[in-house]
Amino acid sequence: MKLILVLASILGLSSVMLGALESHVFGVMLTLKNAQRFGIALHYQQLYSILLVALSLYGLQRNPPKLLHLVCVIFLSGVLVFSGSLYALIFLAKPIFRYGTPCGGALLMLGWILLLLFSMFYKPHNGR
Repeated sequence: MKLILVLASILGLSSVMLGALESHVFGVMLTLKNAQRFGIALHYQQLYSILLVALSLYGLQRNPPKLLHLVCVIFLSGVLVFSGSLYALIFLAKPIFRYGTPCGGALLMLGWILLLLFSMFYKPHNGR
């Protein structure tokens, strides 16, 4: 879980940096469609960095089963593929990258399904 916390922190830091770049540099360079794509990618990156920080901090305190670690890995993979494919589509202008966005979205949905299962069936050792 410590590695997830480190990676989530990097994800959060890079989202702030990308937001600043968008505001001060990319804003005038992007088409309206690409500005919308950038906003969506940045939004998801920020949300999932916060979620991953919270889940990893919980995992560091509770010693949960491997399912929670799997959830974190899937969320991390999902946001990297989802947001990364949008960033690549914007800056590399290769249409092939548009196929990554739904794949990343599917990983994010899978992560939520697994988190739901974890929340329904996980029983902490201390009985809470």
